[in-house]
Amino acid sequence: MVFQRGLNNQAAVMVTGTAPLTTTTVEARFVPLTTGQGSQTAWTSLGLLSGSSAFRGQVTVAAGWYRLDVRAKAGSTVLTQTQVNRVGVGEVFVVAGQSNVFGGFERVPGASDDRVSCVDLQQDSLSEQTLPLRFSHVSYGTNIGPSQPPHIWGILGDRLVQRLNVPVLFLGAALGGSSSSQWNLSAAGTIGTTPNSSVYRRLGATLLHYILRTGARAVLWHQGESDRGTPTTTYFNNIRYVIEKSRQQLGGNSLPWMMSRASYIDGVSDPNVIAAQNQLISAVPNVFPGPESDNITGTDNRPDYTHFKGAGLYRFTDQWDQNLSSSFFQNAAPFLPNDPAALITSGYTLPLTRRQGETIAVASVRSDAQESDNQYVAQIVRVSDGATVYESAPSTDNPILITIPTDLANGQYRLRTRSTHPVLLGTLGEPFNVQQSATPSPAFAIFRLPTASGGTGDPVIQKWGYRYEAGTYGFYAVVQATAPVEVRIERIDGGSFSDSGWNFVPPSNQSPDYNSFGDFNYIRNYPPITAGLGGVSPGLYRYSIRRQGDTGAGLWYELRFLDGRNIIYYPMEPIAPITSPDLIPISYALPSTQYGTSNSSLVVNVVEVNSRTTSGQITVYVSKDPLVTLSFNPAATDIGGRSVQNNVWTFNNSNPSYYILTTNQAIQGGSKLAFGLTGVLTPGQTKGTLTFSQIIVGGSGDEEQANNNSSGVRIDYFNK
Repeated sequence: MVFQRGLNNQAAVMVTGTAPLTTTTVEARFVPLTTGQGSQTAWTSLGLLSGSSAFRGQVTVAAGWYRLDVRAKAGSTVLTQTQVNRVGVGEVFVVAGQSNVFGGFERVPGASDDRVSCVDLQQDSLSEQTLPLRFSHVSYGTNIGPSQPPHIWGILGDRLVQRLNVPVLFLGAALGGSSSSQWNLSAAGTIGTTPNSSVYRRLGATLLHYILRTGARAVLWHQGESDRGTPTTTYFNNIRYVIEKSRQQLGGNSLPWMMSRASYIDGVSDPNVIAAQNQLISAVPNVFPGPESDNITGTDNRPDYTHFKGAGLYRFTDQWDQNLSSSFFQNAAPFLPNDPAALITSGYTLPLTRRQGETIAVASVRSDAQESDNQYVAQIVRVSDGATVYESAPSTDNPILITIPTDLANGQYRLRTRSTHPVLLGTLGEPFNVQQSATPSPAFAIFRLPTASGGTGDPVIQKWGYRYEAGTYGFYAVVQATAPVEVRIERIDGGSFSDSGWNFVPPSNQSPDYNSFGDFNYIRNYPPITAGLGGVSPGLYRYSIRRQGDTGAGLWYELRFLDGRNIIYYPMEPIAPITSPDLIPISYALPSTQYGTSNSSLVVNVVEVNSRTTSGQITVYVSKDPLVTLSFNPAATDIGGRSVQNNVWTFNNSNPSYYILTTNQAIQGGSKLAFGLTGVLTPGQTKGTLTFSQIIVGGSGDEEQANNNSSGVRIDYFNK
């Protein structure tokens, strides 16, 4: 997941989960995956929620690519610690418009940089309860979810992360052939049953479920080809309303838009559309100029005189890269989320006009921390005064099916989902109307995420899913694994399915070279005899996987297969080991040989030797000796010809055995931070050797290696 950074190059990242019952403190930190790609945070306390073992809090994180560490403590004892790899703070973009930003014309390379991310999903129906919160690296096989192919976004992503040195997330809400009037009407609530007549819902659902969680820099808009002949005023009003609607769905935030100048279709541009797009840039706040793509012409760029292919794709990418300039990032103030309610998001209920007594499905996307007895409640909220006028019985289902009360007054309402343990009110969904005179709503299909699962994933299985062709009953099992595997499909609802044994999954080079197979190295086909006959017909199945040669039940899910490419098992990807800071003390006694009563000094360098910047407090103990009383001058910058930084250290003399010095100043990887103490050695009539010991307290500066944290320096002294 990538969270949008603000103009200050930081994001407040919300962290939530559950902890052991005896926990008194939960802390989180972010550790860069690679040197130079972020700044490690100090351990930050997260609040425990009342009456629950759940916790929630925010950590301020600089732009970068991180591992998130979370630990639960009872007093000073760590009870448990876990981590999440690949959490980014950087740039989030929503792609919207029509075919030239939707793509799918030819295979385009994926991103080479690990920091270019997407949601791997492409749904036309948008069953919102099935929207995943699992984020993926952009490859030629992934989708730019929730609605489109990868297209040019992996190429552009590589350029942006190299130039900005931050991760990038693309979310896709475009649709080929969509016109400004279709965007306008569907934004206004006139949502039809075809993809084009409901096109705005792609953008609306992306904003309501993803951007409320991640934030966003801008909507990247490229549309106009389907508006040949549209008057300038009409296009301007259509898209201005779409922009305003997107901002209203984010609570009135002025989400930036980047407006392309695009109208070229069948070899012809439309100056009226271009004029409207320029007017949107000049007249609507926070709309920035995007590509002027009508000047990319010729058959080497647009073989069909409309769509970018070949060299045209790269010239199109160049224009996006140029317009996403330093000036844009300095002036486009992003939308930044800051509402815990966004852990349970609601979207659309369709159609948007319903009648009393009808059943509606209250869908939500849930990422809240839950106790084992947690359930969810669906609410109907009146728009006019925000009153909750109906609440369902608690349920674990998603969506929750409710019946609109027959005595509910005509009016405008919104849906919301609430958790029970701990209690959390989710966000409000898109407004809908209840009218007694409304046309009865048609019956609707309900799709759900897997209803049950079991078994243990074998570590050789890195990703597992399927590609289902609902119209023909064609089915492909798709697996990414480091060893051969077997899969099994069993019908469990009483329907017929004959091929229910364990089957070896052949290597992918024995299957068709479909884009949707791009991330998988084992693929098995369950073909229909003819379209709609044989294969995997609709029903409830248990879908299992195990390593070839195993005899157990493997890992399994019970589910109804959804159309298209779907990933059901995607464990956290491994990362290269992250080195922690390592501190050692190097000390100097000045002078090291002394005669009689004389001035004596001690300089201690705290040196980082593992090329990792420290984070948090550093504490050093220096042993005391009765022959020398040392003092600390916080203004000292040089002691005995050695540079010190006493101004960033705090001195504590209360311990009878040690001087204690602390600092919160970070030590850059490979650098040092020094302090110095001065005093007088009084040997009297004795001679001998004394030793000053220095001990860096384990864990200082977030170091993990503590077996090299002590040293000593000796002074040989004589009585005259």
